[in-house]
Amino acid sequence: MERVLIGIDQEQASQVAVDWVIERAATVAIQVKLFTAFDMLVDNPVADNDILAATRHRIQAACPTVDVEVELADRSILEGLIERSADADLVVIGSHPHRHVRSVLTGAFPSAVVTRSHCATVVVPDDWAPGRSGIVLGAADDDSSDAATVWAAREAMARDTELTAVHAWHLPVAAMDAVTSIIVLPEDLEAVHAELLQRVTHRIGASAPSVSIRTVLRHGNAALELDGVLDSAALLVLGTRGHGPAVGTLLGSVVQHMLHHGQVPVCVVPEPAPSDASSLTREASRESRVGTAR
Repeated sequence: MERVLIGIDQEQASQVAVDWVIERAATVAIQVKLFTAFDMLVDNPVADNDILAATRHRIQAACPTVDVEVELADRSILEGLIERSADADLVVIGSHPHRHVRSVLTGAFPSAVVTRSHCATVVVPDDWAPGRSGIVLGAADDDSSDAATVWAAREAMARDTELTAVHAWHLPVAAMDAVTSIIVLPEDLEAVHAELLQRVTHRIGASAPSVSIRTVLRHGNAALELDGVLDSAALLVLGTRGHGPAVGTLLGSVVQHMLHHGQVPVCVVPEPAPSDASSLTREASRESRVGTAR
């Protein structure tokens, strides 16, 4: 059972995020927690509580078997979501990518959530509409998209849809890397990135053997190349390096760009922190020893 945490405010964007979760419930068994927060000095907690109640009723009317919990807290909604993401499998928030309005779910808020969330986070633009199919994965040059690759593979398998893995590369800038630009030929560099993309497809196949995979390798700006394959996509999946307040350095320009793309929900999957990865390795080693002893 997937535990889904939805950030709610008084803007329509958060209700579009709820629509996305309702559609998700058709393919994934979920339980939902609706969370919002208020400042006693400027907000009306009664109105916020009414929104939570109405939203819970709407979800239960559309998905009678889905358990829905609500929480209203007197604190920062950002800090509240980050704390509760530690007990969730997926955080879902809405955004206004094309317009400037007064909303906690606008501007830097989505970036702050996806950077600090302890689990995968889906940002649903307010111009999203259901009906698309296909998952697009943005494959990075490094290991920052490893967890995103596994997540995207399993998502494509659950939806029984195609997964497109996209990787973009570019030649070194001569002024910045003169030696590399002289020694490495373009075709050699392309071959290196093709091998990287092949490793991604192997990882997808290992996580979801039944998924149909399409690969796209292009020379150019990664964000712009992703733009070119999203026309019919239902979801874009990207990786990020992890938690912390330094949004600009941790999140990366590609994720920042795609969060403001609109129409396509973006799922950002954090790589496990080194301590998390170490504990997982130790646990796997312990299980192996127990199994051998048996």
